Order: sequence, then C-alpha cells, then structure tokens
Amino acid sequence: MIRIVQDLDHNASNAKYIMEQLRKYDATFVKNTYDQVREPYRLFVLNSKNKICGGLIAEFYWGALMIRTMWIEESLRGMGYGKELIAHAEKEATTRECLHILVETASFNNPEFYKRCGFVITGELKGFPEGHSYFFMAKRIKK
Repeated sequence: MIRIVQDLDHNASNAKYIMEQLRKYDATFVKNTYDQVREPYRLFVLNSKNKICGGLIAEFYWGALMIRTMWIEESLRGMGYGKELIAHAEKEATTRECLHILVETASFNNPEFYKRCGFVITGELKGFPEGHSYFFMAKRIKK
C-alpha cells in the first residue's frame, strides 16, 4: 500500500534522497546536472570593527547565480553598498561564464533597487504575502 506521511522528525537523509532522485532526473535534460553541486557564494559588508552590517547570500547552479538573500543595515542604505555587492557578484558570475543572475524579492524589499541594477521582472505573484507582491527577477549577463 502506498501512503503519504509527514516527516515530523525532519530526517535529513530522507530529504537528501529526494534531492538526489530529482538531480538524477534533471540530468536527463540538463547536461552535467547530476555532478553539479549548488556552490555557495557569500559577500559581506563589514564596518571598521569587523561587524557584519550587510551581505549577499547566493549560490551558483545551472550556469546562473541565484541570490537567496541580500540585506544592508538600515543606517547604510542608499550609500551604494547594495550596488557594490551586486557588482561584485556580477563580476564573479561573469568570470564563471554564467548566463543569468536570478533573485526573488517582495514588494516591500525594494524591487526598484534590482531594476536599477539591470534586473527585469520575469514574474509577479500578487497578494503574496497578503497586501503585497512577490517578484521573480533576472539579469542576463552573457549574450
């Protein structure tokens, strides 16, 4: 009998198994998928006391750089640190011959910033979270 169960124990080996099976399947469509690991990429903005006051968390995968999180301390916003983080990330993505940089962001997380950095909205989910929108954005960096 087949049944569906919730993993209340958060069993990492079960999750890893599912991811491995998906990677094997994906490899039938995208070359080198099975051997490719999502490679973390992190940049940090540090103050004079080496305290983190901003950063960009991303990963390289399928010939793209996927930005997962970017944050700048409120007192430093508008000073160019965000643009500098994007510029560093773009330079690294270009060196690695990526085709795109991808980011997901909410309407209250300043999607206009990403537009100013050359990203375009490729999708919008209105009403998520309630009263806002969720955006899927991309910047093509290799022609």
